[in-house]
Amino acid sequence: MHKIALQLTLATITAGQPGYHHLIASGSVAAATYRVPGLGALLLLLLAVLFIGALSSAASAARGLAMVLSELLRVVGAVVSVMFTVVIVLVIAVAYLLHH
Repeated sequence: MHKIALQLTLATITAGQPGYHHLIASGSVAAATYRVPGLGALLLLLLAVLFIGALSSAASAARGLAMVLSELLRVVGAVVSVMFTVVIVLVIAVAYLLHH
């Protein structure tokens, strides 16, 4: 549709004027190489969507990793608490045995 409209416009403008028929030929060549408007914008939009998707996936992975590390730290805290209690009981037992 863009090619036909361009050629019809040039033909209408230059129809009654002698010596301007070369514009119709150059217009048809220009219309043949006419690109789709907004192709760069569509490519940029596609790249933005892909970037946002990758960023969302990375955020989800980071959230999962944070949850795993949180649980690991909770388990480590529980183990350290138990080990500290065992050390205190052993120190009291050794002190009791040494004094008797």
